[in-house]
Amino acid sequence: MSLPRASISKTSPLILGEIVRRERLFALLDRKLPTRAFWISGPGGSGKTTLVASYLEERKAPCLWYQVDALDGDPATFFYYLGQAASTLMEYPHPPMPLLTPEYLPNLKTFILRYFEKLYQRIRPDSWLIFDNFQDAPEHSPLLQILAAAVKQLPAHIVLTIVSRSVPPPAMSRFIANRTMKPIGGKQIRFSPEEFSAFLDFNGTRIAEEESKRLYRITEGWIAGAILWILHCENQAPAGTFPAGRTPENIFDYFATEILEKVASPIRSFLQQTSLLPFMTAEMARELTDMQAEEILETLNRKNFFVEKRQLPATSYQYHPLFREFLQITAAREYPSFTLQEMYVQAAELLHRHGCQEEAIDLYCKAREFAPMAAIVVEVAPALIAQGRFTTLSFWIETLPAEYTEKNPWLLFWHGLAQMACNPPVSQTLCTRAFELFAINQDIPGQILSWSTCVEMFFMLRSGFTELDLWIKNGERLGELLSREDSPPDLAGRFCSGMLMALLLRDQGHPDLEKYQNKCEALLKDCRDLQVTCNILKNLFWSYHWIGQIDKAQLAVAKLEALQNVEDLPPMARITLSGIFTLAGVIAGDHPQCLSKARETLALADSTGIHVYDFMMYAYISYTMLGTGELGPIQATLDKMKETLMPFAVWDQGHYHFLQAWYQMQAGNLLQAKSEMTTAAKMIEGCENPFTIALSRILQSQLLLELGEAIEAEEVLQLVCNEKRLGNSRAIHFIASLALADCAAIQNNQEKKYLQMQKAFSIARKHGLSMPFGLCHRRLAALCAWALDAEIETSTVMEVIRRWHLRPPDPRMISDRWPWPIRIYTLGRFAAHCEGETFNTQSKLPKKPLQLLTFLISAGREGIFREKIASRLWPDSDGDRAMQNLNTTLHRLRKLLGRDEAVVLKNGQLILNDTVCWVDSHHFIWLAQQSKITSITSNNREYLERALGMYQGPFTTGHENIPVAVSYSGQIEKHWQHLLAAAVPLFVETTLAHKSMLQKALAAESTATAVFSILVNDFKKMEKKDEAFAIIQRCHSLLAEQGISYSPKTMALVNGYRTKRE
Repeated sequence: MSLPRASISKTSPLILGEIVRRERLFALLDRKLPTRAFWISGPGGSGKTTLVASYLEERKAPCLWYQVDALDGDPATFFYYLGQAASTLMEYPHPPMPLLTPEYLPNLKTFILRYFEKLYQRIRPDSWLIFDNFQDAPEHSPLLQILAAAVKQLPAHIVLTIVSRSVPPPAMSRFIANRTMKPIGGKQIRFSPEEFSAFLDFNGTRIAEEESKRLYRITEGWIAGAILWILHCENQAPAGTFPAGRTPENIFDYFATEILEKVASPIRSFLQQTSLLPFMTAEMARELTDMQAEEILETLNRKNFFVEKRQLPATSYQYHPLFREFLQITAAREYPSFTLQEMYVQAAELLHRHGCQEEAIDLYCKAREFAPMAAIVVEVAPALIAQGRFTTLSFWIETLPAEYTEKNPWLLFWHGLAQMACNPPVSQTLCTRAFELFAINQDIPGQILSWSTCVEMFFMLRSGFTELDLWIKNGERLGELLSREDSPPDLAGRFCSGMLMALLLRDQGHPDLEKYQNKCEALLKDCRDLQVTCNILKNLFWSYHWIGQIDKAQLAVAKLEALQNVEDLPPMARITLSGIFTLAGVIAGDHPQCLSKARETLALADSTGIHVYDFMMYAYISYTMLGTGELGPIQATLDKMKETLMPFAVWDQGHYHFLQAWYQMQAGNLLQAKSEMTTAAKMIEGCENPFTIALSRILQSQLLLELGEAIEAEEVLQLVCNEKRLGNSRAIHFIASLALADCAAIQNNQEKKYLQMQKAFSIARKHGLSMPFGLCHRRLAALCAWALDAEIETSTVMEVIRRWHLRPPDPRMISDRWPWPIRIYTLGRFAAHCEGETFNTQSKLPKKPLQLLTFLISAGREGIFREKIASRLWPDSDGDRAMQNLNTTLHRLRKLLGRDEAVVLKNGQLILNDTVCWVDSHHFIWLAQQSKITSITSNNREYLERALGMYQGPFTTGHENIPVAVSYSGQIEKHWQHLLAAAVPLFVETTLAHKSMLQKALAAESTATAVFSILVNDFKKMEKKDEAFAIIQRCHSLLAEQGISYSPKTMALVNGYRTKRE
């Protein structure tokens, strides 16, 4: 609920009747740049407020008038009422000014800066901001620093004025020194002799000139003293002196007592009763005193009887602070305590009826009537929480005796909520006690609100989640009591969202997890509270991320976009939604979205001072960089992340060390990674969140593999697989299966490797998963390459490779199944596939770029010096001209291939970049070399079969007559012959896969003779020459059975071998 009457009275300017216009002081207030602020000080009753009000009326200046009081010690209260007052000065309709809600508190300076920036932009030019009665602000309150910041930012077209009984404090000294602020003190404020005489004449006081001078000397120009003297003289002869001490307060009390004793008893009673009200309308005064209040108040105002008149929707009155304080003191002296208490209660009841709850609370407190005070506190608590006025609410509740708070669950709950930002552990204790009492009272809404707050506190603190188990059990009971049809959507939304988060943090295998997820999705369309909606979306996206429901995340993005387009979206909601978009980018593997949204969220945090999600944004950026292997900028990101860590947030600290360990492992710093991993595991396991424990164990297993400890790595992964609380987490099952496949690969267990890869990528295909968190980028690339060659879920594997920018660990060992940006085929035909474009020998292609490409392919990984290429391609040109031609041709080739990085310059040599450009002849040579290196094993057989299957004919590019290409072609031919020689024994054993290829090759005379010669020499080295002759003879017989005959030369060679054997 709102508190309208109090707000308007607090921010309403003074209504002036006929007064003396003080042109002398008006001239001081006619500012000249650089002056943009005034500090007007002087004793109470010296005319400070009247001076400013009369000046603004005279100059017809628009103003915002703010009366400072004790509640402004709470900055949230100050900004709330200031925002209310500012609306009257807006040139155009604007969204409400921001409230100082808890998310701003850690960066209050930024909030203040942005608040006044916005305020000054919105209000009319030449407006005056008046802060009256500044002395009433509590000592050591932040208000002085707030107003100092306001002065510092003042633009030239706005004036800020502070009115106080005290002189400017040191915080304002620099503004006075640089003439931004002009102080107007008591000596300047006091009436001059001429002004004093004018005032007496204006009030119709006829006294001799000498008497006037004597009165001026006595009062020293203090106008309240003159008013009191005039009122005093209406009833008796003028006093010759003032009382001893002659401070304004002493003088005031002396004359006020004299005057009050002469006032008629009913009027005296009226003054004392109404002095309990901080302000009043005539109607309120009449209700309280049962007298003709309007006539009395107008008379007092007209006689300058310290009654100020202000404009509310109805005219209001309030006593001058000095006079009000005096009246309350006399009432306390004159009335019995029980009567005085009754007067306070009547005044409090009146204020409550008229919507002035804050003032009513103050009076009930003074009367020590705590029951009605507690009732009003509970009544206004939701409004105060919404306004961010946690300090004010806490103060009121803490003022109540313990017997009222300890047994009232609503007071405990609101007190807990008010403590949430500044003291989370105390908040959690209070809300827990409130929940227990709500449960005893069977108050379902109370139970849901306190339960949700307690659960939310676990995520706020992030120091451990074990105790959530008890709250989950309570939630199960509440879920049975709560039916969506009977409960408001926002209340149900709070509960279901809290239950979903509790289960995510503690038990993702819980049978009701997806039930609560579905309920949250259904409630989104009905919730009206934006904060509840944002929390539901946040928790839903966490569930999509942790469980691995990419399809659901993509569908929910539309709801996010609709919310983000809501007009006047509060900053906290905008930051929350932007953070959810960032998480959506992480889930989808959309790295540009993740990085851009994370930076957008951090920029919003800087501009608003709301840094609630900074840690998460840096975590998301780190996940993206580490997942894609972009290690360059990661340390700077982790350093920024470290700066956001809170001492109590152990989970965050563990997360930070987890990311450090992942980074150090991928950077090759294994000892540093091991140290970080030990720290991370201790913190994460201590927090008891199964999901992050599983992630840390997966990373630990990868690190153990890097250290050569495959058995230990598998044992760690078995702990992940055996965790029942991860039953619904497809994301963990996907990553763990990949890690187990990696262990199997290291142990050369091909069957297990295949089964785990099949399991992992089957999960990925069904649920759109691709998040490889905790895995080594290089190791994952090798797994994916193997999966492609094994034809396991090919399209899914390709998607993982593309999304996470996987690069093959050794490009030569990877086949063309990998999604290479550029693939070039040169064995038996020439074709190039570049970023979706294809060209071959039939295409009309420029000659020189293709010649250059032939050079680069033939040079392989070693590259070739630029000068050598230039001299070979342009032998008739001088050196400089040839280099210019090369540069031009190189540019054309890169354009043809579609990527500038396709050709790189390293140590003066041009090299075809094998991380983006795959060449079949390079891969063929690597396979041929591997088949030689390995002994006669299954690995050897695998490489041999793959190489035979790849060879489609001699090296050809259309420019293979270039000398370097001729040499390269010869190398390929020799590798091909050696492969055939190694294949002949397999052919004889009838186990060769590529029989037709071998048969066709041996039918060619030159190939057959070379192959048989190699075969004999290889076996001769092994002292198995006779075995070679037998193999050749058997090969001849098998070919003859297929109707294939050798050429005469080959036949002569075979017969020669037969003769030697015999």
